[in-house]
Amino acid sequence: MSERYRAGLGLLLFVAGHLLLWAVLPAALGLNSPWDNIEELVWSHSLELGYYKHPPLPSWLMHGLVALAGPSPGLTFFAGSGCVAVALALMWQLGCELRDGADRPLRPTLALGAVLLCSLAAYHNLRGLYFNHNVAQLPSLAAAFLFFHRALRLGRKRDWLLLGAACGVALLTKYSALLFFASFALLLLWERRLGEARLWRGIALAAPVTLAVLAPHLAWGFAHDFPTLHYVEHSVGEMHQSNRFVNLWGFTSTQVVRLLPVALGLGLLHWLERRRNGEPGAATAGDAAPGLPAARGSDGASAATSLAARRAALLCAADRRFVLALGLGPLLITLGLALFGGMFIDSPWASMYFLFAGWLALLLWPPAAVDAGARDAGLARFAGVVLAIQLLLAVGYLLGNTVLPDRFGHRGRSNYPGAAISAAAAAAWDEDRRGPLRIVVGDTWLAGNIAIHRQPVPAVFIDGDTVKSPWVGPDDVAACGALVVIDDSQRGASGDPAGAGTLALYERTGARGVIERTWANDKLPPARLRWGVIERTPGAPRCRFD
Repeated sequence: MSERYRAGLGLLLFVAGHLLLWAVLPAALGLNSPWDNIEELVWSHSLELGYYKHPPLPSWLMHGLVALAGPSPGLTFFAGSGCVAVALALMWQLGCELRDGADRPLRPTLALGAVLLCSLAAYHNLRGLYFNHNVAQLPSLAAAFLFFHRALRLGRKRDWLLLGAACGVALLTKYSALLFFASFALLLLWERRLGEARLWRGIALAAPVTLAVLAPHLAWGFAHDFPTLHYVEHSVGEMHQSNRFVNLWGFTSTQVVRLLPVALGLGLLHWLERRRNGEPGAATAGDAAPGLPAARGSDGASAATSLAARRAALLCAADRRFVLALGLGPLLITLGLALFGGMFIDSPWASMYFLFAGWLALLLWPPAAVDAGARDAGLARFAGVVLAIQLLLAVGYLLGNTVLPDRFGHRGRSNYPGAAISAAAAAAWDEDRRGPLRIVVGDTWLAGNIAIHRQPVPAVFIDGDTVKSPWVGPDDVAACGALVVIDDSQRGASGDPAGAGTLALYERTGARGVIERTWANDKLPPARLRWGVIERTPGAPRCRFD
């Protein structure tokens, strides 16, 4: 059995375990979907060329999954964790194509070790449960990294064409892909390759493919005055000078916390290596991985020289620059925009920034971790450490979203009684009298929770606003009737404040009522909503959703 085959088998086992831990288990425990997941389920009701916040690809993906399996919280967990798994598999392939200091391809087991370490970043496990445009962008970015590396090293036409396609898909997921393209440019500037004619011929091949993939969405944007760009402008805002450092501190400290599992994994691997060797220092020369010089000396200068030598042996100079530019570039650009441009930055926007976290960690401290990842026995230790940390993260997350909130009275989205509220809303609509519920009017969270638990799935008229939900309009309300819902929960984040469109439609309702359901425990105020029914208009055309 070849080493690549063994590493590939290990990767498949990792993917299966990842999906079991971060998709099957949360679904089996009955966790409700996060807000982002509900939003994607709502948008997936209709295949649009763009949505008021973002480009359309994640909603298209969710549309296909819903067509296959029906809407459910578990489906969204699978979608998010699946995107992470695909991205990490592509990063393993990229790792296999990186080259060491002697210009030899890296061992597949070492590439797998880097991916396992990368999987510890919070964005690649518990944050992967959030199926949003950040998480959905991970596979296309990983593909872009792979094809960009091949294009730079081999210069083949097909690699440039595939790079163009991957970049187009990344932009069709979220415009933040531009930060990574800027990092591509910074790498080329660093390597002084911008004057190469061959490079520009490759870019001339890739760019039209990117535009072709993006063309339908661009046409939609021009036709609708690019609501996505207005949303970006609203999201980033502009901060007062005094608030920039507060925002930067919050953003940066959050990233540090979400990368702590990677640091913990690296530290445990180093400790195990020292313990195995029975020395207070680094690994011995005889234990060093092939192609990696052993640590020598105990004084600071010798240790620093040894670390530098090991970094040089780990990756060739060109691939070290590649990892550093693409692994740190987007983060540094984001911090620069906040510090010097006054742009507001939100912590989840960094979800896509750490696909190189494993390689950056190994470059930071190569001795024990690199040795462990380069040997089969060491890879077993790598897998054991990663599995232990993943289990701790999963247990902590699941306890924090099931038993503990109910025990201590915390009302959150994960324990929101969405299914119970949906059943009560269906009873209020009275299907036997009015026929199937086709339209729910309200905010994304509340109306979405009602809709995803009904069969057939009704359309959500978000805030009664046709810009936010172009798949339904006033004529549909007249033809189909509608259930209008307004969140009146007294405490805790459940839905958004009722929009003007929702309030206007509520004033047109006839039958009205209130629904209350236990949220967390009986000692806390329940989830509470007002509902009203708009009856079908006599003489209106047949409901097109029937």
